[in-house]
Amino acid sequence: FPFIRFISVDQNEAYLSQFDAEGFRVWLQVEPGPASVDTLIDLVLSRYKHHPCVAGIGIDVEWLNAKTFSGGRKLTDSAEVGRWERKVKSFNPSYTLFLKHYSQSWMPSVYRGEILFVDDSQQFTGGLTQMVNEFKSWGAKFAPNKVAFQFGYPKDSTWWQQYPDPFSSIGS
Repeated sequence: FPFIRFISVDQNEAYLSQFDAEGFRVWLQVEPGPASVDTLIDLVLSRYKHHPCVAGIGIDVEWLNAKTFSGGRKLTDSAEVGRWERKVKSFNPSYTLFLKHYSQSWMPSVYRGEILFVDDSQQFTGGLTQMVNEFKSWGAKFAPNKVAFQFGYPKDSTWWQQYPDPFSSIGS
């Protein structure tokens, strides 16, 4: 498989088994680089679909063809994104595809399907207020689809570390 490397020991299996035992739900994320997203979906879900904890797969768009496109390749082709989502759902109709980036303009402008749109913005010089405003904008842009947010980056620690329990405070 071009641009795809495998390691000799599966480091994910034990974690996923524990997640199964704990009743967690997780998405399996790939950072595709120049590799075929279709192939990655097939490989990852074929390998791990037996785990009840698997909720679907995510594509970190920032790394999609990142050597050719600064910030990753923008997802302008609705047919491509729709094909990815159909491929994910072919493994299990309840699976979801998430697309993650820090900029709304990298997400598909038309196609929505049942995609979960994840914002992983960081470097909020305006602290929590700026982050909340960014996340509200993201939610409004992709409504009525579900959205999620990744936060807690070291570059933002100057403001979030001031909370006694930052992840509970910010996440609620």
